[in-house]
Amino acid sequence: MSSEKQPFYEENGRMYHAYRKGVYMLPCDEQEQDRLDIFHKLFTVARVSDGLMYAPHPRNGRFLDLGCGTGIWAIDVANKYPDAFVVGVDLAPIQPSNHPKNCEFYAPFDFESPWAMGEDSWDLIHLQMMFGNGQTGQRLPAMASPPHDSYYSQSLASSRSRNNSDAMDIYAITDRDPPAREPSGYSQWYRNGSPSVNSIHSKSSEKQPFYEENGRMYHAYRKGVYMLPCDEQEQDRLDIFHKLFTVARVSDGLMYAPHPRNGRFLDLGCGTGIWAIDVANKYPDAFVVGVDLAPIQPSNHPKNCEFYAPFDFESPWAMGEDSWDLIHLQMGCGSVMGWPNLYRRIFAHLRPGAWFEQVEIDFEPRCDDRPLEGLAIRQWYQYLKQATQDAMRPINHNSRDTIRDLQEAGFTDIDHQMVGLPLNPWHQDEHERKVARWYNLAVSESIESLSMAPFSRIFNWDLDRIRRISSEVKSEAFNKEIHAYNILHIYQARKPAN
Repeated sequence: MSSEKQPFYEENGRMYHAYRKGVYMLPCDEQEQDRLDIFHKLFTVARVSDGLMYAPHPRNGRFLDLGCGTGIWAIDVANKYPDAFVVGVDLAPIQPSNHPKNCEFYAPFDFESPWAMGEDSWDLIHLQMMFGNGQTGQRLPAMASPPHDSYYSQSLASSRSRNNSDAMDIYAITDRDPPAREPSGYSQWYRNGSPSVNSIHSKSSEKQPFYEENGRMYHAYRKGVYMLPCDEQEQDRLDIFHKLFTVARVSDGLMYAPHPRNGRFLDLGCGTGIWAIDVANKYPDAFVVGVDLAPIQPSNHPKNCEFYAPFDFESPWAMGEDSWDLIHLQMGCGSVMGWPNLYRRIFAHLRPGAWFEQVEIDFEPRCDDRPLEGLAIRQWYQYLKQATQDAMRPINHNSRDTIRDLQEAGFTDIDHQMVGLPLNPWHQDEHERKVARWYNLAVSESIESLSMAPFSRIFNWDLDRIRRISSEVKSEAFNKEIHAYNILHIYQARKPAN
């Protein structure tokens, strides 16, 4: 997609990428890619010990490579540390498609523009050969300051000396930030019994306070990873969607996937905890765990239900592989950076023969009896799609990609169901009208919540402009002359018994 939208162009017999044309003055053709790989080899030889990095780092950590070029450093790190998660970003989409499964690339990506990649979330950030490319060196520390729980931020640069001699200076710049790792309860609760939810809440709220932005409250844990608020208004919105999903399902409102009544259930991104609580109440002999970035779950939950927050399920887990009877994920689009990596982690933590269930909404507006071009709701979705893609957590949903990623992770018996969600009760069928009433309420509460951070952070829109387009979309959503709808996707996938 990158190469189609941002074509290459020729200049003086060399090929350059056209994304933000002129920002980067070096070519990106095969000759240049060979040059970059030669420098990578040079740096590995020139280092006395570890050829990839000097900065201390965890073997199962999260590594970010800025200006990754051909991706060779990121790929080498991913191959060396199969339990790590490595991301490379670059202006030019010249990285190979046959990279390790624990490695992802995002291009075009300009790291001198605002990021939405999660503050306080990376264990090592790597930057190589950027002298002559960055406009303002002072901006990088402000935009990508070493995370509070990361080890180091590392930069490697090579430049010819001023007298144009053949000598090269290689600088390894390391800014130490003493590690403050995640609470030990994450790695201990499965083996030694879980800590109380109250203790988790009290520690979380003190160490990771909430903060205000554009009149809404957000959690500060790994600031920027999740672009939706977590205040009372947002919690009401999440509970409305939970009610919508229970109404939209024809049979069991909580889950379709087969499951034991006394099993172990894990809810990823549990939000207010309402799904986990409902499952725990329905199955008193079960054990239900909900995890989320924000500690917004109630303390008066059933005894067979526990919550752990803050918890980033895209970071390495320590929750017991081969131990869960059902793992549930609801409305993850817009929050997840690497779906293939997440599916592999889910697969590893399920018992053989157990199931994973995912529920997503495709917010692209559809209409069967008229075009939607020119309407605010169509324009709003295109803006939202672009903003979340730029933030590397796209909200747009593609069922073919989801099924492919599930299959590649090892899942079998994949079932995919789609349910229409009318934006208002224009449909003649009574059940559809009931679904539409709940969805209309959910959408009216969602437009501004979904828009605020992506549009202000990525597009730098002011509050008035965001509220203006949100109001226009709400008005169209209430208009029964517009027979628009979205699609609810429900997936069940099984880990093979053998």
